[in-house]
Amino acid sequence: MDLPKHIQYHYGSLRIDFVFKGKRIRETTTFQATKGGIEAAIQRRNELYEEAKFGQSKASVKQKTETKTFLDCSKLHLRDLLKKGRQESTVEGYQNALSSTWSVFFDRPINSISRNELIDLDDSMQFESETTRKNHLTALRGVFRYAQSRAYIDSNPAEALKNGITTRKDPEPYTQEQVKLLLAETDLGPYKDYFRIAFGTGMRTGELLALKWSDFDGQSFWVNRSIVRGKAKERTKTNKNRKVLLGEDLEKYLKDMPRPIRGGYIISGSENPITNPKPIVNAFRKAHEASGVRWRTGPYPWRHTYISSMLSIGMEPQLVADNVGDLLSTIYDFYYKYLPQKDDVEIMRAAWRKLLSE
Repeated sequence: MDLPKHIQYHYGSLRIDFVFKGKRIRETTTFQATKGGIEAAIQRRNELYEEAKFGQSKASVKQKTETKTFLDCSKLHLRDLLKKGRQESTVEGYQNALSSTWSVFFDRPINSISRNELIDLDDSMQFESETTRKNHLTALRGVFRYAQSRAYIDSNPAEALKNGITTRKDPEPYTQEQVKLLLAETDLGPYKDYFRIAFGTGMRTGELLALKWSDFDGQSFWVNRSIVRGKAKERTKTNKNRKVLLGEDLEKYLKDMPRPIRGGYIISGSENPITNPKPIVNAFRKAHEASGVRWRTGPYPWRHTYISSMLSIGMEPQLVADNVGDLLSTIYDFYYKYLPQKDDVEIMRAAWRKLLSE
C-alpha cells in the first residue's frame, strides 16, 4: 500500500516525517495503516504543517525536550512487554540482564550511547556461556528497538552486537537401573513422590509443584498451572494446557498415595504448594552421592529420561511431544537417536511395492 507524502510505516504504526525551512518535524502516531488510520494521519500531518508554518510545532518542541535515559526506556520497554502478554518470568529475566550487565548506561540519555561503547562493554564482559550472552543481548536490543519505535533515537546501535554460535549439549538420560537406584534412596525423604511422578511424566519442575489432586482423573493429569518464581500461575510455560497420559505403574502409585487434604497440592500434601525447589534439588543431589549415580548438570534430567524411554519403546513422537508440552521439532532435533531405527533400504522397497501395486 502506497502511503501519502511525508507519512511512513514505523514499527506497526504510522509516522509523520517532513522538513520545513530546514527544521525536521517528526511525530510517531498510534494510527494503524488502515483507511481510517491513514486519514487521521493525513489530518495530523496537515496540523503539524500549519503549526510549523506559524512557528508553533509541538512535534519539534517534543523532539528537543523529551530526551529519555536508558533506564527510562528500559522501564517503558519492560512495561510494554507485560501489556502485550509476555510472561512475567521472561520480563524479569530481561530486567535482571539489564541491571547486571548494562546498568552503566542507566543514567545516560538513550540517544548518546554509541555503537562502539556497547561493543567495548560486551568485549569486556565474561559471560557464563554464549547462551547467557545471547539472552543479555536480547534484552539490550529490545530497549533500543523500543526507543527507536518511539523516535527517541534514529538508529539502533545494539544491532551491531551479533550473537555467537551456541551449542546445546545432547541430553543425558538415566538408565532404568539408575532410576531404580535413585528412587530407592532414603535421602529423597519426603520428595520421593516428586521424583516418582517426575520420571513417570517428564513434567517441568514448576508444573510438578503445582499439581493438585483435582488434576488427576485416575489415568492422566490435566496440566494447567505452574509455579513461577515462587507464585502459582494459572498457566504453563507454553501457555497451553495439556493432558498427560500415565503408565499403569504410576497410576497405581498415585492411587495408593495418601491424600491428607482433599483437592490439595500433591507434592506438598497441603493446601499450599512448595514454591522453593532448592530443598528438592539438594535431596536429589544427596541421592546421587549415596547411590553412586553420576550427577547430571542442567534442568530436568528426568525429562530427558522420560522422553528417550518413551521413544525407545515405540511411542509416537507427536504423542511424546504432546505429553511433555514440547514441539515435535524439538523431539526430532534432540532425541532423534532414541527413535527405533528401521532399515532404510527395506523402507524404500516397501514404498516402491506399494506404489507399483496401486
